[in-house]
Amino acid sequence: KESSAASDVYKRQEQQYNLVCGGCHGANARSAGILPDLRMMGDGKHQIFAEIVRGGVLAAGGMASFADVVSVQDTENIRQYIISRANIDREEAQQVDAAAGR
Repeated sequence: KESSAASDVYKRQEQQYNLVCGGCHGANARSAGILPDLRMMGDGKHQIFAEIVRGGVLAAGGMASFADVVSVQDTENIRQYIISRANIDREEAQQVDAAAGR
């Protein structure tokens, strides 16, 4: 069972994501299809996540810097939340597939 501290950290990460990113990238890290689904980020994007979010390296593509909104720690918290959501959603999909005999 997940510890209360871990649960509190996850909730804080979720709040940060939904407040800062959810409006464009979808609540609970589920894209509505308009902008990239962050759960599908590859290792390369994870490695430069802070440069994307805070540094504005993708500003020409429409992803402005959020350095005035999120700290370095907030940025990592958001990245960890995205990883958690990807893992949770993958596990749920696998359970659905298993129940359906796929």
